[in-house]
Amino acid sequence: MNNTENKKNNITIILLTILVFVVCLSGSTVYRMAFGITNVQEKIVQQNEISYDIYKEKEKIATVYNYEKLTTFLETKFKEKIAVGDGRLYFASTMSIVESYTNEKKVDTIETYNKIAEQADFEVTALQVKNLDNGLLYYVPNMNVWYAGVEAIQKVLAAEENANLVTLGSNIEYAYVQKDVEDVLSQKEVTNEIMEANQAYIVSSQDTIETIAVSQGISVSELLTVNPTYTNNTILVEGAILNVPNIEYRKQFTQIKVIERQEPLLYNVEYIDDETAYTSEEEVIQEGIDGEQILQLSVKYTPNGEEMILNQKTIRTISEPVTKIVRRGTKEAPDRGSGKFIWPATSRRVSTEFGDDYLYGVYRFHAGIDINEGLNANIFAADNGVVVTSTYDSGYGNYIIIDHNNGYWTLYAHLNSANVRVGQIVVQGDVIGAMGSTGQSTGPHLHFEVRVGGNTKEKAQNPRNFVS
Repeated sequence: MNNTENKKNNITIILLTILVFVVCLSGSTVYRMAFGITNVQEKIVQQNEISYDIYKEKEKIATVYNYEKLTTFLETKFKEKIAVGDGRLYFASTMSIVESYTNEKKVDTIETYNKIAEQADFEVTALQVKNLDNGLLYYVPNMNVWYAGVEAIQKVLAAEENANLVTLGSNIEYAYVQKDVEDVLSQKEVTNEIMEANQAYIVSSQDTIETIAVSQGISVSELLTVNPTYTNNTILVEGAILNVPNIEYRKQFTQIKVIERQEPLLYNVEYIDDETAYTSEEEVIQEGIDGEQILQLSVKYTPNGEEMILNQKTIRTISEPVTKIVRRGTKEAPDRGSGKFIWPATSRRVSTEFGDDYLYGVYRFHAGIDINEGLNANIFAADNGVVVTSTYDSGYGNYIIIDHNNGYWTLYAHLNSANVRVGQIVVQGDVIGAMGSTGQSTGPHLHFEVRVGGNTKEKAQNPRNFVS
């Protein structure tokens, strides 16, 4: 290769280099900015300056020349909003930056940075707090901000209600989410949101802090909590606007109080066993009387007003209780009858016998005998046994059936009331009910049946053949 060819090759290389330089000089880059993560693209040509055009959707907001200063400004401005997580501020997906090169060297202004802060969309990793009791959501930078905002309300309510502890329910759920920076609450905003301080009160010439609180049904402390720049002695200016909480917010809180309350001191029961009486027999020898005492109670009041006793102790006795003394039988009552029946009432007057009968002119078979006595006269168990029925129907009215566990059943009908329950063991002569006129009856009486070999009406036989 001769010198001429070498010169031509050198010229060609120089021209290509110039061409590449020009292409690079005219280029630009578009990217989404994440503070603290995305670095400024390295300068292709060191002697040229870089500018950043910031767009929201397709609209240009501003141009800046010092990316690092913009980042520092925005992170400082939104310092209280920047949450836990990665602790950084991001442009939202609606934002983009176009990076360009220029020979001009310009200085950014605070006005430009403020314009970007006001018009651009930003996101942070926020702590989402969900109250599962009412479904309300709150977004805060971190747990400390949340607790501080709630604590400000707790102190007010504890003082107003003289409570030892006030809590914001127990069904709270926490999660980290990406959220618009404007939705993230400061400590003061947390307090106002929970207290629902979204009502505005316009001050009149005669108003004071106290008169406004009274007119809104809240305490002075509650009013000052949502208006922290005011005190109880602040001279109000007519036309000024105050935040007023919604009194319903209190229902979100649970209170725990330690209180004193006078309560009965319940009497004890002392039993004296009697081997000659059945277990179903009891006699009160001395009536019990409750005493009085002062209790110290730890009480929990739920948001719906329900009172729950957490703990209690006696701090003073006013009067001692009087013990109830009862004589009780220890002899087991037999559930098997003797087969020898007694008359089930005091009266021996029978108005209708067993057998054929006409009621209201209509023939019927009368399966027992009707014994007449006054209303509420005692009805006695004809023999030992177990109560298998104690109920009501339209014919028999209130009635009882006793199984004597020896092939016999007795039925007692039209009772005004029954004194026994199903499954109860009764002893011959026990009072099991009171005479009445319930069901299909023409007046107070006892319809008495004796059933043999089965507990059905068809098995009824004449009671006079069995009752002595």
